[in-house]
Amino acid sequence: MPPGSALSGADIEVTGMASILRARIQRSLNVPTANSAGFDAGVDRAGLAPAIQTPGPTASSDPTETVRPISDVLSERITGLWRSRIEDGWSHVREGAFGRGHAAFDTAATLNREDTEAVFGQLVATIGMKQWNRGVNTLAVLLERESNADSTGPRLFDARGALRERFAPGEAFDDCLKALAGVASATDRPEILAIQSVILWHAGDRTSRIEATAAAGRIQRAFPTSRWVRLRGMMDAAVNRASSPAGDSVD
Repeated sequence: MPPGSALSGADIEVTGMASILRARIQRSLNVPTANSAGFDAGVDRAGLAPAIQTPGPTASSDPTETVRPISDVLSERITGLWRSRIEDGWSHVREGAFGRGHAAFDTAATLNREDTEAVFGQLVATIGMKQWNRGVNTLAVLLERESNADSTGPRLFDARGALRERFAPGEAFDDCLKALAGVASATDRPEILAIQSVILWHAGDRTSRIEATAAAGRIQRAFPTSRWVRLRGMMDAAVNRASSPAGDSVD
């Protein structure tokens, strides 16, 4: 299996351990796993803590050192794995290895099911592979997370950096845009226009941003009953947030 495309043996052990612990506590002890205190208490009662908690003080260690809660240890490790897979995914995209990039983003999305960066990476990798229908499904997930995010959460059309710079230098990104534009023109499908508008929005230049807005506007005019019609409103909301005192700048 290609490097970066899946969890290592150590990663599987940690994530598998987390799943086993949570399932065992929830089924056998009826302890809520949503909060750290309840989870740690359940682990203690299950008799599993000694096997996986960080060792306590020894004769040669700091006597003030305390045992870390297993939930903290697992959370820290899983967060580290998530960040590593995100980095792997973008590295593969830059190399043009879109399949490997998608696999890395897929792992990251599994490790953090509230994350949008990994799903956005999946969308980009899918477009790189020219798998349009798969891209439509991925965009649907992104839009759902956009709709569910609260006022402080991530937004699909907020700043993500220039997407063009995520690709190999040269014409790699432009080639993807041309292929996407060709499909959008030939099929006249609102979902393809939706993907085109999202990718163009994050390209990193003003001209592409204008083209993205135009594509979203075309969906509004030509496909007023489509679920993708809300894209233009989301773009406007992102611009408004960016212009507010506490907002982030757009790309």
